[in-house]
Formats: sequence, structure tokens, C-alpha cells
Amino acid sequence: MRADPQLAKVLDNPRIKAALQAVQQDPRALAQFQQDGEVMAVLGRLLESEVGPAEVEQFRDLDTTPSELVTAIAREDVMQLLAAPKVRQALADIRADPVSGMSRWQHDAQVMAALDKLQAVLHAPGSDEHPPAM
Repeated sequence: MRADPQLAKVLDNPRIKAALQAVQQDPRALAQFQQDGEVMAVLGRLLESEVGPAEVEQFRDLDTTPSELVTAIAREDVMQLLAAPKVRQALADIRADPVSGMSRWQHDAQVMAALDKLQAVLHAPGSDEHPPAM
């Protein structure tokens, strides 16, 4: 990630460093930075720098980006959904094998409500949830 000179410069910013440390220590801290476009953009860029070709394709299939995902996860309502162990397990199962994962969880109301909410947040028409470009 330091190979990207623009990102390296931003990561030297004490405010950004403090925000990243807060989120690393407690992911729920992400909610407090949701309105900070610079922090959200950096988090999105960091995520983008860590994903492999398979994940990039999955984001394309979902018609979203890692930055949009970070912004969606920062929402309090989404954080509450993702805090449920069953939902986290379902997401892990679906990520590992989308077909069998969806087959396993498609009749679970809590999991399907979480997936519907994530889809709505990521694909809200006219959404202003996209962080600014760095």
C-alpha cells in the first residue's frame, strides 16, 4: 500500500492515522467517520489495494466498489445487521461458495433481511453514499 505515493502521503496524516487505528481497534468506530469523506476514501483505497483478482470480479458482479462497501458498512443499521453471528457466518459461507452458501441460507429470514438491506444500501438510486475520490 505504501507503493502508491498518493496513498502513502495520506497515510502520514496524523488525523488519518488516528482514524485507522481507531477502526483497527474497534470496527464499530467506523460509524464515527462515516461523514469524513477523506477517511472513508482512504479506507476504500486500502481495501481496494488488498483485494485480489477474484474479489475484484465479485465487486464487479455486485455492481459496486470496495469504497462503496466501506461506506455501507459504516452505517449504524448495517453495522447492527453485521454484528449478528449468524449473518457473519452466512456472509462467510456465501463468499466461500456463492451457490451453496445462498442455498444454505436462503430460507433464513434474518440472513435474507441482512442481504436485502446490504443490496439496498449499495444500490440505492441517486445515493450520495459514495465517498469522494482521492
